[in-house]
Amino acid sequence: MGFTGASRRRVLTRCALAGLIFGVALLAVGGLLAANSTRRAIETVDTADNVTDAWYRTSVFISQETAAMNDYLRVPDADGLRQLSSQVGSAQPTIDWLESHIDTSGIKRVLMIKQNYRDYTATLRDLVSAAEQGRHSEVAGYGEQAAMSSDAMVKLLTSDLAFQRAQLRHDLAGVGDDNGRLHDLGIVVIAADAVLLTICAGLLLDYQRRIERHAASNRHQARHDPLTGLANRRALNDELDRVVHAAAKTRSRAGLLLIDLNGFKAVNDSLGHQAGDKLLQEVAARLTGAVRRTDVVARIGGDEFAVLLTAVESVDHVAATGRAVLDEIRRPINLDGTAATVSASIGIALCPDHAADHEQLLRHADSAMYAAKRGHLGLVLHEPEVAADAA
Repeated sequence: MGFTGASRRRVLTRCALAGLIFGVALLAVGGLLAANSTRRAIETVDTADNVTDAWYRTSVFISQETAAMNDYLRVPDADGLRQLSSQVGSAQPTIDWLESHIDTSGIKRVLMIKQNYRDYTATLRDLVSAAEQGRHSEVAGYGEQAAMSSDAMVKLLTSDLAFQRAQLRHDLAGVGDDNGRLHDLGIVVIAADAVLLTICAGLLLDYQRRIERHAASNRHQARHDPLTGLANRRALNDELDRVVHAAAKTRSRAGLLLIDLNGFKAVNDSLGHQAGDKLLQEVAARLTGAVRRTDVVARIGGDEFAVLLTAVESVDHVAATGRAVLDEIRRPINLDGTAATVSASIGIALCPDHAADHEQLLRHADSAMYAAKRGHLGLVLHEPEVAADAA
């Protein structure tokens, strides 16, 4: 019995789908391998960067010790001797770190530096001791000996840095070869999948819609606090930039309230983290309800919030909003049958009255908030000369 047209299409679709699944699986495996290769490259670069930085800092410390010694030898006074004495041994912690973190190919070089540095610091201590005891005839000899040791170590460190760079290039070349092979495999698989995609277009469109929804969700999560749903610090900074630029162009005003809760830790410690989370969610809801839709409410830290008021009429308008926020926060909060009460310290700054850019606006609002917290004032408005209580 022969196949009908529908049967052939059904079989072809199923075969294409099976082939597509296999191709996607190959791509997934290739992606995992590529991700692993990238991870190894990142780890290699990170490790090499840390080791290179440690070699460099060792060289700097040794140079600083030698400079302190030379300064003292030029002007042998008590201050110079104290400076030299305080510098001796400054590179030892970095050398110890290198000994415990470097791979086997570099351990011999570290041990060589460690021994040379031990002898070098011993010579410097002998120099300090001779100077303190008035044996000035010995000081110059110790200085010459330490200078020679310093030069030898700096040359050795320079060689070590060159070796480290060569090793990094070698490791990255290996990762590049692996990625090249994965790239070739990917081209073959993609070419095969391209034929199958024409049959499975409907499935891919559905998959594309899911991916787009996921990407939109990721974009939302990147700019919002997962606990309260408020804007996060990144989103607040973007809005601050936008509002400050708009204020400069239109000569409008914007106000920033930085809010730090008082008493949150006591609630969190006594009632547990779940109650603490619920409290933060309730505070977020109250802040949102206390301002306009055009304003921005953000959570920027554990128990720290911010309110960006756009197009405000006056300083009094911002202060009145701040007082309303304080009143909202002070109202008791029901946490599963337990009434909890917290208060807040609020710092206020306006743009362009107090700041020409968003960083300055944040700093001024932050300093006003800490003034409110220190003085138990509730709400403080930034002023150029003094932060006054506006509550």
